[in-house]
Amino acid sequence: MMLAVMIGVLKQTNSQILAVLERESEVLARVQDEFHTMVRSRNQERLQPIKITCFFEELPVPGVGVVS
Repeated sequence: MMLAVMIGVLKQTNSQILAVLERESEVLARVQDEFHTMVRSRNQERLQPIKITCFFEELPVPGVGVVS
């Protein structure tokens, strides 16, 4: 979070989204639990596994470069 605050000086960040992604976040824990439940359920019902692909963006920050 501290890095996000420091970057916020250079580039605007959405603090509400970042709050959900913090450690001990109830929302994030609930999403994770529901995802694991869904995966286990599909496995028990012998359904085709879910294929997961992750995408992310990197934009250069002036004077700093790419922050990842």
